[in-house]
Order: sequence, then structure tokens, then C-alpha cells
Amino acid sequence: MRRNKQENWNESVQTVLSYWFCVIATGIQLFIGIRYISDPFGQLCLVEFGFGLAGLLFLDWMHTKRFSISKTI
Repeated sequence: MRRNKQENWNESVQTVLSYWFCVIATGIQLFIGIRYISDPFGQLCLVEFGFGLAGLLFLDWMHTKRFSISKTI
């Protein structure tokens, strides 16, 4: 029995864990970037946060074909 992509997204533990680890990683980048905003390292962290956020939004769009940040498990 074949399932559609939405059902796989809702049931795959690895996909959900991967999504939340990416959210945590981008949050860490944001925190470090704000804390060390005057350093080039902090500014680079903010750039990496921007790329991470764009990647998360793109991933979310690829799975749901719409933009929504929250996921239901």
C-alpha cells in the first residue's frame, strides 16, 4: 500500500527529528549572532541563521506546498 508524501511527513520520526534539530541549530546561530553582534564571528552567525531560516522555509514548502511553521506530529 503506497502512501502520499503528507502521510510520510506526519509519520516519519526521522523527518520530524531532523526538522527540529534544524530549528534548534538556527536558534543557536541567532542567539550567538545577537550576543556577539560586534564581532565578525557574530555577524557570520547571523548570516548563517538567515540561510538556515531560508532552508527551513523551503523544506516546509517542499513538504506541504504552503508556508506554515508549525507541524503536528
